Amino acid sequence: MRIMQWAVAGRAAAKHTWVAGLLAATAFVDPRPVVVSGHLDHPLAPQVQVQYNENLLTQEPATLLTAKLDAQGNFRLVLPNLPGPMEVTFRNGDQSTRLFLSPGDDLRLSLDAAKFDETLHYTGTGSAANNYLAQATLRFTTARPDHPQRKIGTATPAQIVAAADAYRQEQRAFFAEHVANHPVPPIFRAYVRQNADFERASTLLYYGGFHASRPELNTGAIPADFYDFLAPLRPAQDSALALGSRTYLGLLQPLADARLPGPEAQPTQASLLASAQATFGNGRSRDLALAHYVYRLFNFQSPEQVAPKIAIFQHLNRDSSMARAVRARYRRALAVSPGQPAPTFTLLDNTGKKVSLSEFKGKVVYLDFWGTWCHPCLNEIPASHELAKKFEGRDVVFVYIDVDDKEEQWQQTLAAKYQLGPGSVHLRSPDNAVPNAYNVQSFPTYWVIGRDGRIVSTRAPRPSSGAETVALLEQTLGK
Repeated sequence: MRIMQWAVAGRAAAKHTWVAGLLAATAFVDPRPVVVSGHLDHPLAPQVQVQYNENLLTQEPATLLTAKLDAQGNFRLVLPNLPGPMEVTFRNGDQSTRLFLSPGDDLRLSLDAAKFDETLHYTGTGSAANNYLAQATLRFTTARPDHPQRKIGTATPAQIVAAADAYRQEQRAFFAEHVANHPVPPIFRAYVRQNADFERASTLLYYGGFHASRPELNTGAIPADFYDFLAPLRPAQDSALALGSRTYLGLLQPLADARLPGPEAQPTQASLLASAQATFGNGRSRDLALAHYVYRLFNFQSPEQVAPKIAIFQHLNRDSSMARAVRARYRRALAVSPGQPAPTFTLLDNTGKKVSLSEFKGKVVYLDFWGTWCHPCLNEIPASHELAKKFEGRDVVFVYIDVDDKEEQWQQTLAAKYQLGPGSVHLRSPDNAVPNAYNVQSFPTYWVIGRDGRIVSTRAPRPSSGAETVALLEQTLGK
């Protein structure tokens, strides 16, 4: 068995070395511009945007191009400096989709923005790759009842591996069927294959962490070789960053959380570097993992507690953009420390009514940042119901702010899973302004705000923490 595992890892490494070679071949600056043009029916906003070259830590775009729609709903955008083949984001209003573009592409899209994902269609250079992405987005969604992540709470280790393998095989078969009739560039083949591997790894990594913290689920011990799926992925990590893969970014963050020291640890410069290199190698993924490690500590510790680890990070860091992001996060954390006024906001609730935080002055607010795409968030819903019942009729308001969801998906989830009542307020943040004001970097995140509108806790316990959460709310009510 061990020999077989090494053979598999060797084949995977060879594949990813080939991918690195493809990227190296395109590493020179290709002067050819990319043109994205098209037509929108029922647009959600009078302009469209394409963003890329994001800061890998904050996801803020370094390049954001905007084109106004003409009277017929047509637009044309020229991307003059795409550094190479990569994933970019196309946006109209609060709807978005990913594109895969290469220098020289002349891509034309058409869609009815009222049915954004369902009507996307592409023609022109690059259309074969992007039509596949449009179709895959509809077919391979976490909303599917049979998605492996929906089995996290009940499956045994063997069952979750089988479910993740079957899902990846379906993805591979669907892609093979598409490219048989619509040839795509080799680099896009590599991108799709890597993303399927990363998605599988994310499911298994989440499963392992979820069950390690919940032995009462009694689904069986995690086998010693359960995490062997990680080693074959390592050669692909830096090439995935170069391709702008959001699927890989979605894996890197929880992987860094699992493999780097916990919030209470006091690593030395040498031990932190060794931990990062063991999982992420010595390339750009290592730099991003170290930056994420420090960045995420603000979710658990005060700025004063994080400061010594920032000093270690500064000695190890090789990316100035990540250093700037960490310093900015430190300043924001100071601004929303306990005792500071909670940032104000006004958002629409699930009935379309404007709701402001100031309306709850004189009451305790338990603030929950979540999303329908966030399985840990959804797993907290039953405990949220129980917590709200305990404080029914008292001066506690449970405010749920949904982030990064389309309204239809949000409303459907509320109707299916939440018990809507007078003590609960359901809001949707159409952009990142409110979560950014609260320095939210992970989901779910919980805050407690006192009767005076000042922050009591920036890291409140989850509803499932039971007595600990109740005690904090009781204590805040008594002030």
